[in-house]
Amino acid sequence: MLKALINPIKQRLSKLIVQQEDVVGVDIMPGYIRIAELDQSGKNWTITKVGYRYVQGHIDINDLKNNPDGYSSKLQQVCDKSKVSTSSAAVSIPVSSAIIQVVTLPLMSDEELKEAIGTDSLWENVVTLPDPLEEYSIFHQVIKRQSSENTMDLLFVASKLSDIEDYMNIVRQAGLNPVVVDVRCFSLRNALDLRKKINLQQPIGLLEFGPFENYLLILDKEGAPFIAEIYISDADKDLLGASAADGTSDFTKLFERYAMQVSQVVASYQSKYNTTLGKIYVASTLPSISDAVDQFQLGIVGTPLEAFDPLADLRIPANIEKKVSAEPNSSMFAPVLGLATRKLDVFGYYQYVTGVNNINLLPNRESIKAKEKAKTYTKYLLILITLIVLAGIAWSFLKTFEKKGSTDDRMAEYHAVIGERDNKMLELSSLSQQIEEISGLLEASNGLQSNQSFMYKLLSDINASVIEGIALDSINYLDGVINIVGRSLSDQNIIEFNSKLDKSPLIQRASLQTMSVSTIDGVTVKNFSLSCSLAPLTEQQNE
Repeated sequence: MLKALINPIKQRLSKLIVQQEDVVGVDIMPGYIRIAELDQSGKNWTITKVGYRYVQGHIDINDLKNNPDGYSSKLQQVCDKSKVSTSSAAVSIPVSSAIIQVVTLPLMSDEELKEAIGTDSLWENVVTLPDPLEEYSIFHQVIKRQSSENTMDLLFVASKLSDIEDYMNIVRQAGLNPVVVDVRCFSLRNALDLRKKINLQQPIGLLEFGPFENYLLILDKEGAPFIAEIYISDADKDLLGASAADGTSDFTKLFERYAMQVSQVVASYQSKYNTTLGKIYVASTLPSISDAVDQFQLGIVGTPLEAFDPLADLRIPANIEKKVSAEPNSSMFAPVLGLATRKLDVFGYYQYVTGVNNINLLPNRESIKAKEKAKTYTKYLLILITLIVLAGIAWSFLKTFEKKGSTDDRMAEYHAVIGERDNKMLELSSLSQQIEEISGLLEASNGLQSNQSFMYKLLSDINASVIEGIALDSINYLDGVINIVGRSLSDQNIIEFNSKLDKSPLIQRASLQTMSVSTIDGVTVKNFSLSCSLAPLTEQQNE
């Protein structure tokens, strides 16, 4: 019961994580290199990177073994030009380098199957390998379990480690890190997921033909594969590699022989499984396949054929559209686009998915998964810690916000007191300034020896005449004349001060006596002395 509840949660989390893995598909074949990156949003796919390089000269099946440096150089060039954003690569090996079988076994649980595989006795009993078991990289997956018959169907895929290493060596030398090693026919099958309207509810076929790869892969609605290689002579391979189909008798006979073999495979499959093949999708690395599809259709009666277009439902940005449309045969992009859909599957999402879209013959895949899993754990641990810190900050903010409401009233009272204090400080500043002015006047008038009210009024008038920029040093009275000595920042201030003194009713005439210039603390100051003749005393002034 608990397992039934946990598995859907694990499946959901595994799917979420696997969708975030970035992989570049790398299609390596004699004569060319292709790369592609895809971005998935729901059921919609977008090509983000695509590139290819062709190898000139005579090309044969041994090119990859004889010239690995040349192919790795081409791969590095196309990755650099396309600005590939990840170093993780998914690469495929030819069907001719793989052993693919669906075997029927007694019904076992996953734990029992794992234990049987651990002893190596299972593969020795159910499959026949031409070389020792330790020379192979093996992948397996349960396709379906028949509880009523107490049996299960198991997909077995194997390839020699030396053949895999040829491709991995090219990828590594180009600066990429291989995380998935698929078989070409299954890469082609994965490209089917890019098409929205292909009916996978009935058996369909995938046929690839060309100078190097020739096979028919048939898939039932549960994804169980049935694969048959199509024989093509070396002379026919050379013919296909030399030029496109041109309707000559040699090509016509080639297509007739090819179609006959495909028809025999289809008939055998339909008879064995008592079903009808819905359609065969054709792919090829040749420049054009439309004529070939028409020729094949003449010899394959009862099963419709269609050139496979993996780009039909893809979103293709404007900067990439020109590059892909330059190739007249869009099916040649199918294997690399299928590889671009692959993921390393660190957390085992594909164990919940049956079918053939998760083949991985990478020899050291478990150790790589362990490293990537550790990286992922670290990444999500950091995210979790960050979320906890943010949650703590948010909680602290909420508590602070609550306390803020209770302190707002106190703060309002505090601000009112601060406002009142500021007003008082302004009043104090004004009074201090008045005191300072009066003190300066008193200090300047120390030489006046009189207690008459007239002198008090005279000092008041002199004080009222002082303007900003004037400082008085001394005021002396002698024989009806007031002598004023002071400093000014400008001539204009002296003239204005003199003019205001002239207007006093107590002063008959004010005149400038001397003026000189001095520097105090780097400031130029005008020193002056004024002589003020007093007006005749009246009884009111003398009171």
